[in-house]
Amino acid sequence: MSGRRHGNTNPVGQRNSNVHNETSSRNASRFKWTYEQEKTLIELYDQAISMNDYTLKDPTVLGREHMVDNFNRAFNLNINYAFFKNKLDDFKKAYKKWKFLMTSTGITVNPETSMIYASDEWWEARESGCKITRSFKRQPPPFWDVMVRCFVLHDVYSQPQQSSRQRRQQIL
Repeated sequence: MSGRRHGNTNPVGQRNSNVHNETSSRNASRFKWTYEQEKTLIELYDQAISMNDYTLKDPTVLGREHMVDNFNRAFNLNINYAFFKNKLDDFKKAYKKWKFLMTSTGITVNPETSMIYASDEWWEARESGCKITRSFKRQPPPFWDVMVRCFVLHDVYSQPQQSSRQRRQQIL
């Protein structure tokens, strides 16, 4: 009997063709996002979330397929949804951090633009040791208006006990 019984069942030289054609999620950390790619991703995420009237925190399977297909077509790539996870998590962290900063005392927040007006000392205290806050450069995160629509359901610490549809209507 051969000792190859429990080994690789693929003949030598044959490999899964999807491995080379798909960008894996581990390559996502090395991928350099352009402004246009970030903008397209957040807009596609917004479209995917809107397919369910913004009542779910994350896109459905159909929404994820919509995102992947349109992103791949726009940038001539062949990637899967897992590739987006790190970038979407970065967007969510930025959203949550800015929302937290907006609840601070001793500041003024413009309700139209979400711009925070505070003293230099206030900003320096928050920027010290926080890479996310420093990256804002004292401005709301890029794509803030889209983030507000998409990530409001991730904002659990300030949500009253009501349906997600009611919360969404309050914001819009």
